[in-house]
Amino acid sequence: MIGIIFLLNTSFAPYMNKYISILEQENEDFEIIYWDRLGSPDCPEKYKSIVFQKPSRLNLSHKDKIKDFLEFRRFVIKNINKRKYDKLIVLTSLTGIFLFDYLQKNYKNKFIFDIRDYTFENFYPYKMIENRVIKSSYFTTISSEEFKMFLPSSNKYILSHNILREEIEQANEFNKPKERDGIITVSFIGAIRHFDIDSKIALKLANDDRFKVVYHGYGVAYEKFKAFCQERKLDVQITGKYDRKDKIKLLANADIINAYYGIESYANLFAMPNKYYDSLIYKIPFWANPKVYSGQRSIKSGIGLNADLESESFANDLYHEYMEIDRLKFERDCNQELSKVVKEDELFISKVQEFIEIGGLK
Repeated sequence: MIGIIFLLNTSFAPYMNKYISILEQENEDFEIIYWDRLGSPDCPEKYKSIVFQKPSRLNLSHKDKIKDFLEFRRFVIKNINKRKYDKLIVLTSLTGIFLFDYLQKNYKNKFIFDIRDYTFENFYPYKMIENRVIKSSYFTTISSEEFKMFLPSSNKYILSHNILREEIEQANEFNKPKERDGIITVSFIGAIRHFDIDSKIALKLANDDRFKVVYHGYGVAYEKFKAFCQERKLDVQITGKYDRKDKIKLLANADIINAYYGIESYANLFAMPNKYYDSLIYKIPFWANPKVYSGQRSIKSGIGLNADLESESFANDLYHEYMEIDRLKFERDCNQELSKVVKEDELFISKVQEFIEIGGLK
């Protein structure tokens, strides 16, 4: 049996479903150990799970977070020892860091280490421990090639895009709003974490009758952002937490996918957000900061918009750039990029299958 370990509610790890899909195809038993930090267990009932039930705010101080993380570590180790998993899939670098010595001693070359974000790699001791986890892993998953810019040098990295094969079947055609009601819906879907950027977007677009601004999701900046919009009477639709299975419905009327992040956070420079793949699949133009990797790649691939949030003419630029999109070219560019992503992802799938088969599991 394989254990999947994650230090948050499972809704924060949609990429977990990629592993689950492969495990199910290979008829491999698995269990999920996760931390219910939001006070609302969310692992689907059809999967066997072990839940660490301790509410813990996402914006706690580092001191309080470490205390909670150490409790989670003890809980995980206790249950791994009890369940005696053959192998592990360790999701996020923080999970690996807090288990590093245990993994080295008990699961060397018997776990996949999955890194989805920049965390504290600028802190030397953290990076050294992370390097030890990577070396001990069977392989280490990264969700962006650019992560190699800040991670330790290693030949164990395997790229895994934040995309699910079953979603590709939902691929749509591009549909401009002028073919409907003329209003451009700018939709954000995901964790609301960047108040400075989101508040600026709301101020510049919310009360412009050419646009409708929508936010689906929850995160550390959710309450502050919601209050900000209410206090200033900004016409922003904020729906809160959502179920991943409802994503298609939530994006049904989206005309632009908002993936605009600032460059102040080092994490944003190199990441490939889930939104990028939503853009490819559902044929919705992708708007991101051209100073970060996802924005640069989207513009190069032909699916991205280049409007500068800091420009005084931003709203006009975004409107005209969107309305001038060539439908056939845009759809062709989406399909070409999607084909490239799928091809790159095939290696990841084969490596997970290899991982399942080694050591006498199969």
